[in-house]
Amino acid sequence: HLSESVHRPMAVIEAWMDRAQQESIDEIMVEICDNQVESVELLMDGANSRSPKDLAAWRAIPQVLLGTLQQQAPDGSTVAVPTVDQLGKWAQRAHHLLQQYEWMNWYATPVA
Repeated sequence: HLSESVHRPMAVIEAWMDRAQQESIDEIMVEICDNQVESVELLMDGANSRSPKDLAAWRAIPQVLLGTLQQQAPDGSTVAVPTVDQLGKWAQRAHHLLQQYEWMNWYATPVA
């Protein structure tokens, strides 16, 4: 019985920690992208880049990321697509954070 009573609270704690880390990743993405929430949403929805690891993968090809975002932006959208320079800067920031904080490497968007 003791084993069961320990595992149940641990499962709750682990779920809470996973949720807190995911929320942290979302907030970190906003910081990486100069607090441009709409740009972060566009990256998440238009380029499947929901984590610093995803964003850093575009570091060498920000122009391809720009093209992807332009194609995915809804017609008539008022959301401004970031410039290639902004995207390159953000991808570089994400890469730098991955080098500094190993735990961020654990989070990547699953391929659908």
